Amino acid sequence: MNGQQVRDMYLHVADVMISSEEFLTEIDNKIGDGDHGIGMAGGFKGVKKSLNGQNFQYVNEVFRDIGMTMLCVMGGASGVLFGTVFISGIVGYKEKEEFDLVDFSNVFVKSLEM
Repeated sequence: MNGQQVRDMYLHVADVMISSEEFLTEIDNKIGDGDHGIGMAGGFKGVKKSLNGQNFQYVNEVFRDIGMTMLCVMGGASGVLFGTVFISGIVGYKEKEEFDLVDFSNVFVKSLEM
C-alpha cells in the first residue's frame, strides 16, 4: 500500500472509531470511568482532520502524523499510549513509499518492544 492508500485506510478507521464512541463509553462505564469512547472519538476526529487533504510520499509519514496528532489531541494515558504506538514503530524504520504486510507487522511489533 502506498502513502495515500494507508491514509485512506486510516480515514476509514477514524470514521469507525468516531462512530463507536457510545459503545466504547458504555463498555468503559462497566470497567472504568466511562471516558474511553470520548477520548478515542476525540483522538480520531483529530486524526481525520489532520489526514484529510494531505498527500504523503512515504507511508512512514502517515504513521508519524497519526501518532503526533494523537499525542496532541487525546488526553490522559490514551494519547500517550496510542500516539507512541504509531510513532515508536517507525523510529529508525527506512522511509518507504509502499508498505507490505511484513512492513505493517514490523512497525507494530517494534512499537510493542519499545
